[in-house]
Amino acid sequence: MQRSAPTLESSGHFMDIDKPTAEVELIFEIASSLITVMDINGTTTYTNQEFMEISGFCREELIGLNHDMYWHSDMPVICRVNLWLTIKCDKPYRSMIKNRCKNGAFFWAESITAPLKENGQTVGYITLHSPPSREYVIDAAALYQELKAGEYKYNQYIQNYYLAAHEQINRPSAP
Repeated sequence: MQRSAPTLESSGHFMDIDKPTAEVELIFEIASSLITVMDINGTTTYTNQEFMEISGFCREELIGLNHDMYWHSDMPVICRVNLWLTIKCDKPYRSMIKNRCKNGAFFWAESITAPLKENGQTVGYITLHSPPSREYVIDAAALYQELKAGEYKYNQYIQNYYLAAHEQINRPSAP
């Protein structure tokens, strides 16, 4: 059975850039550990209390929500593409993430997303969010601004990259 390659928009792994944002940054404590879990399609299945507190969303608003929906619109699409290409290959993915809060504010997190396994099969992904250093935030913000500026210019390249990688990931293994 041959699978058709999705587009970025139809994959369910595409940020909702129309959500309201504000230029108010929230910073979480070093002692805090924010945790989210999603199924293999990116639907949030668990979030800890600390994540709910900083994001302003309640559990009912987060559970069932696509994981992308709380990424800030400043996040370049290529970051989301790289996340999914990496974790779909059963590899952990580490990056700086600018998350959107319910009230439009944002918070930066140094995040690692890794596969969750059951009987050797990937059943979802867990993301651990840690407070980043200010230097890391400044570097990531500058890089992401640069990537976003070129995003529209390279949109077709990004789309082709995503489709080629999707085909590679889903190619049946040789016997």
